[in-house]
Amino acid sequence: MFNNKYSDQEYIVGIRSKERIVINSFCSENLEAITNYVVKKGGTTTDADDIMQEGMLILFVNVRKEDFSLSCKLRTYFFAICKNTWLSLYKSRKNEKTLYERMLSLLAEEEPEIDTSIEERRLNLYLTCFVLLSPECQQIIKLRLQKIPYDEISDQLKIVSIGAVRNRKYICEEKLNNLMKNHKDYKNLSNEE
Repeated sequence: MFNNKYSDQEYIVGIRSKERIVINSFCSENLEAITNYVVKKGGTTTDADDIMQEGMLILFVNVRKEDFSLSCKLRTYFFAICKNTWLSLYKSRKNEKTLYERMLSLLAEEEPEIDTSIEERRLNLYLTCFVLLSPECQQIIKLRLQKIPYDEISDQLKIVSIGAVRNRKYICEEKLNNLMKNHKDYKNLSNEE
């Protein structure tokens, strides 16, 4: 049983206008369900916090769209966002160790060896676009690839809070994704898959 302090519409308006009290209330009401789900599906409470933060960023972007409308309760919609975010992260973790190790080793090389395989071409596209990011974005992404916790990144880069680090990481990843999608080689790689 949930005691919603606000209606779905009040939450949407509050999230759109960045009302901290409304956002905190929404997070508080949903944290337990998200944490229980992520932990039940093999994650940790830290993973759940990360998923919750990413989910809120996605929700924030979505509710600000002019054509946003709900066909279910906001909490159900948010849970689906978090569930999909977790499942995506969980699937990527199966291969992430070797992929991240390869990315890190390629980032460390001055002139990476070029391989024509699709996977190597993807990595080369990633590296090509990665160097176009700001130094701060590059540093944040490198530290997260190395599994450095958000609090340590916050201290190391002198960023005010863990939430600010997560927000910047999200923005940096979006910039990187957009650079990759707009790169001339991206369509060729997509067509070859």
